[in-house]
Amino acid sequence: MDAEAHQKAHQWLHCMLENDSIPHALIFSGIKGVGKQTMARAFAMTLNCYVPHNGPCGKCRPCRKILSGNHPDYHHIIPQGPLIKIERIRELINILSMKPYEATIRVIIIAEAQTMNPEAGNALLKLLEEPPDKTIFILTVMEESDLLSTIISRCQSIRFSPVPANLMTSMLVSKYQINPDKAALIASLAQGSYLKAFQLAESSEWLTRRNWLLAMLPGLGILQDSNLRMETLSLISAEQLAGLSKEILGEVLEILKTWLRDLVMVKDHPEHVINLDLIPRLKKITGQITISTLITKINAVHTAQKQLISNSNVRLTMEFMVIKLLSL
Repeated sequence: MDAEAHQKAHQWLHCMLENDSIPHALIFSGIKGVGKQTMARAFAMTLNCYVPHNGPCGKCRPCRKILSGNHPDYHHIIPQGPLIKIERIRELINILSMKPYEATIRVIIIAEAQTMNPEAGNALLKLLEEPPDKTIFILTVMEESDLLSTIISRCQSIRFSPVPANLMTSMLVSKYQINPDKAALIASLAQGSYLKAFQLAESSEWLTRRNWLLAMLPGLGILQDSNLRMETLSLISAEQLAGLSKEILGEVLEILKTWLRDLVMVKDHPEHVINLDLIPRLKKITGQITISTLITKINAVHTAQKQLISNSNVRLTMEFMVIKLLSL
């Protein structure tokens, strides 16, 4: 991960090291794929590196063991399924009851910490209230507000901003040797996420999925090209969406919301459009739909996203969303 992309976060961490004022717990917040876990691992390496110089050397024994995930005092906790459960935090409590094996500072990274169930969150809170010696916790989340307020109050927060499009474009050109126009499109579609940018550069699957969605889903100015009755099209769309895996469905809904957002932006602020390659199509459609209708459509998709997160019935949620889109 390029330090320039997160210069402020890098400076905060460097200042902590320089002043020997490292807190016992940190929260790294920011969009998915922006580099929070990568930075957390790099910080763990720096804390234990034999020859740190404005960052880890990456070659000494502690660095190599942390990179491989085999350091006995480096623990990277991720959700098992949709949640981090109390059993995982209990395992951590048992580990932390003993002294570090070899680390200068033991590091515990809890990724997607907002997925802790209430019991796990409360158990972690007790650890943060009486933190073990020579141990630092790093919690990564998209939004800090998704954590318990009592946990937030016991941590120092560092916000990771989306990677600027111009910097992402340069990185893509350098890494993948693709032409600047394609790199600029990928950078725009990635919306500041390293992970999404690299996925787009390495596979055309996302673009294929976007084009499939725009050809299939009603309510986007494409309906007039279909001979199907509205009710039939609604059921077909909902059935197809409900048949997707949860991960892909989440991505498809985000694609849809981005498309609708672009329809709002394209007339007066085309410089902020994300789907750069579809601007002519966006301009053609936007004249057929009012801004208030588009915003209502965006809200319908957002409601569906929230319902899916709360484990609502997928088929019913998709049917309700598509019917809502068609009725506007």
